[in-house]
Amino acid sequence: MSLEEYEIKIADRIEGLKQPFEHGLLQGQSDAQEHFIRAANSGRIHHAWLLSGPRGCGKATFAFRMARYFVEEGANPETLNQSALDTVSAVEHTTFRKVASGAHPNILHLKIPFDDKLKKFKTQLSVEEMRRCVSFFGSTASNKGWRVAIVDTVNDMNANAANALLKVLEEPPEKTLFFLIADKPNRLLPTIRSRCQPLSFKPLESNDLSAALKNAADEVTFDLEDLMEHQSYINGSVRRAFHFATQDAGSLLNSFNNLIQQQSYEMPMLHAFADQVSARGAEDKFLFFIEFVENYITEKMKQDEGATPLVSWAEVWDKVHARLRDEESLNLDRKQTVLALFHDLRL
Repeated sequence: MSLEEYEIKIADRIEGLKQPFEHGLLQGQSDAQEHFIRAANSGRIHHAWLLSGPRGCGKATFAFRMARYFVEEGANPETLNQSALDTVSAVEHTTFRKVASGAHPNILHLKIPFDDKLKKFKTQLSVEEMRRCVSFFGSTASNKGWRVAIVDTVNDMNANAANALLKVLEEPPEKTLFFLIADKPNRLLPTIRSRCQPLSFKPLESNDLSAALKNAADEVTFDLEDLMEHQSYINGSVRRAFHFATQDAGSLLNSFNNLIQQQSYEMPMLHAFADQVSARGAEDKFLFFIEFVENYITEKMKQDEGATPLVSWAEVWDKVHARLRDEESLNLDRKQTVLALFHDLRL
């Protein structure tokens, strides 16, 4: 059976791009990996790790890479090393294939669930999903080994799910590891952050990005120089690089930037853009637009860090995501949502 025959439902899966559990190569994050290995080798490995960094830079790849080692029979943190990680992350390895199919009993992958009744993904990682931890950690691990929970991502949790996770983190069973993946760690409950060891991941440099993209999307050809022209947006992310290599994301970004830089929006240009990203069948373009908006707000928050306007941009972030939740749950007119979001970006 090939991996494609048991493809797991993932809310943000991109056709043609392998998921982190479907490949074993970690590129450009040697500092994070070596830090974790030293902690494991010390014999006092912490049970919960908060993996933070830009989306698409390798956090989930790292989590599954470590998980494959720890669920092996007789896994010993004190002997963890690069060679052992490479062995269990090889595509022909039995553990690799079990993890890629979602069939390994000692790994719990918590993510936004698919609603079988409505035939679509939910918008949040719910408390029901998080409660799976209770039965998972309440059972005996196969081969009496370690059990690993990967929450991907903790930023997708609603308030009830976050509180449920906190209870499990407070009283972890023996031989347990949590990998909490966070694109925006500062937006988590302080009580969750305080119970985790932080582990930072950096945006991938051009050579590492190129190698990671070739590995995760081996059927895609791309021009690295062309990708680097949009480096400020791609920000070392394999996902974003894939968008620019395979779709017209660069042109869309240029149109967005032309609009956002205007002192007052040119209405014909604004409406033409809104029509483009809200048209029937333009789901990918709408998602690109949302990423452009989020990236714009994030950069504004960084520029104004420590100054009074930081509060205003935080409020804009909340307003934007409230609009997006309404658009999803109330099935609002998408073009009007796009126009409203542009209005929100004007402080």
